[in-house]
Amino acid sequence: MKGCEWGRMLLDNLRTARRNAGLTQKEAGKLSGIGHTSIGAYESYRAFPRFQQFFKLCEVYQVSPAEMFGGYLWAK
Repeated sequence: MKGCEWGRMLLDNLRTARRNAGLTQKEAGKLSGIGHTSIGAYESYRAFPRFQQFFKLCEVYQVSPAEMFGGYLWAK
């Protein structure tokens, strides 16, 4: 998988994980301490989260980092 492809997959998985957790971008932002505009930027491929932000979102969404990198998550 090329670099751009895995990055896109990861950002798609962030969106899917948030939706599977039943959270809006604003709710995810409040729980993670990350601005909802940043979360929106990640999900629309305009920005990439830093490691600390990525791990915090995994915690909030209750998904392991390995699952995020392991392939596309399926929507519930």
